[in-house]
Amino acid sequence: MLSRKWILRLSLTALALLVTTDRRRPRPLPEKPTGKKPKDE
Repeated sequence: MLSRKWILRLSLTALALLVTTDRRRPRPLPEKPTGKKPKDE
């Protein structure tokens, strides 16, 4: 059974991988052509 610490660490790692992948391959957003993202942390 995984502890909460490991679940948090895995989720953070997955989120970081998703962010880096999005920055490497930017998807064209037809809704907002501007460079401002609603979730830019």
